[in-house]
Amino acid sequence: MTPTGTWLAFCPADRQISLDDLHQRLSNEPDHSFRREPDRLVITVHDPSTGSSGEVFVEIESGPAVQRRATELADLDIVVDDAVPEPDRDLLRRSDLCYKISYDLEDPFTVYNTLMFVAGELMSECAATVFDETNERFV
Repeated sequence: MTPTGTWLAFCPADRQISLDDLHQRLSNEPDHSFRREPDRLVITVHDPSTGSSGEVFVEIESGPAVQRRATELADLDIVVDDAVPEPDRDLLRRSDLCYKISYDLEDPFTVYNTLMFVAGELMSECAATVFDETNERFV
């Protein structure tokens, strides 16, 4: 089994956008194709310069486990990169919904721009706080 990387985008449930809405917002991105499965959005990335392809999977999770994880992250003393704004830890504590964004670690460079694009949309539309669980850093 291939190792998987994960980014978590936490937001309050009242700011949620559906996976169909997310798909619509991302659909104009060149070199991407989309497939909607019952519980997730699958984004296939095609890198014309290298000929590589990769997939990004987006799922929505909610419930007490999401709230606990958001609170844990809000309380951690994680150094934020200089180029990344400090997360709104109060908003993170109030988050009860999470977009789980996962990808294959075999070729993370192929999907990195897509990860940033998805994260940016969720930050903009849902006030999401995004945490790169693989590298233990806020995005």
